[in-house]
Amino acid sequence: MPKKLCNIFCGFIYIANKEKLGLGTNLRKLRSKTKYSQLDISDLLGIDRNTYANWENEKNDVKSEFIPKLAKIFNVEIKVLFEEKINSVRSTLK
Repeated sequence: MPKKLCNIFCGFIYIANKEKLGLGTNLRKLRSKTKYSQLDISDLLGIDRNTYANWENEKNDVKSEFIPKLAKIFNVEIKVLFEEKINSVRSTLK
């Protein structure tokens, strides 16, 4: 991963942790606006469903390598994953 890109992700993660923006809550909200289950999303990411469920429940932190993948799945910019309010989501998943 290019250093500049890593710095961007690290910045977002730092902001999220500092301000407690609730990435897991946002993942749940984004997923609920699609027809996908936790299993569907975990399969798209190539991880165990329990791992994804723990992210949504904020029991575990999302590894930075999955942040851009999650943004792509939900068809949002990375910063949307960390926003306090999620108003609209355009998902290209079918």
